[in-house]
Amino acid sequence: SIVEGDVLSDTVKKFIGYYPIPTRYGMTPGELARYYNEEMGIGCDLEVIKMLGWRRTSWYDETGLRWVNPSPNIRKLDQAVLYSGLGSFEATNLSVGRGTDSPFEVYGAPYLDGEKLAEELNRKEIAGLKFLPIKFTPNAGTFLNEECHGVKIEITDRNKLRTTEAFVKMAIEIKRQARQWNYNSDHFAQMVGSHFLIDALEENYPADEILKVLNERVERFHAVRKKYLLY
Repeated sequence: SIVEGDVLSDTVKKFIGYYPIPTRYGMTPGELARYYNEEMGIGCDLEVIKMLGWRRTSWYDETGLRWVNPSPNIRKLDQAVLYSGLGSFEATNLSVGRGTDSPFEVYGAPYLDGEKLAEELNRKEIAGLKFLPIKFTPNAGTFLNEECHGVKIEITDRNKLRTTEAFVKMAIEIKRQARQWNYNSDHFAQMVGSHFLIDALEENYPADEILKVLNERVERFHAVRKKYLLY
């Protein structure tokens, strides 16, 4: 039921992102298939069988279903929620906790000051999140076997949390604190959906201005999305 993030641009279309949908598109696989089939002109003979007893507002742990990791590094619901907005950080020289017990819950690098980063991010009062300073040493992924300094994220209210807001405000603060952070790459643009965020960071746009642009793009998607919702 939560839809947010940049809408994929044709300029960065690739295997990891192929159709113009936002980062969090708020659709079931069946609804998404209906959207792709019609809007992308696929035109296959498609039948989607509706689920019984499912509500769009339900979190996974409210369904009574057993948790199955959708990815080796997404081992619980909080990690899946955070990944939906913050996962794009792994396209930069920042550890996202791969090779630790808390992937996508810890973010850091040898060049960061975890105490300072946590203090500034908590000062921004990002809805639904609390930041704790942390040191960790990944045994896989970015900064393998190097001590990283950064933050551990606690979700305090998942219904209020908007991971795109968190992502944008974290990116602005990390850039402000560390010149060593490298985000200007095609891979990062592909992960976030376009080159807009890179350009906005380069020009030092404030968070509110960035989020306003992203929300306008999502609103255009909303108008099309609603035709394909089954629940």
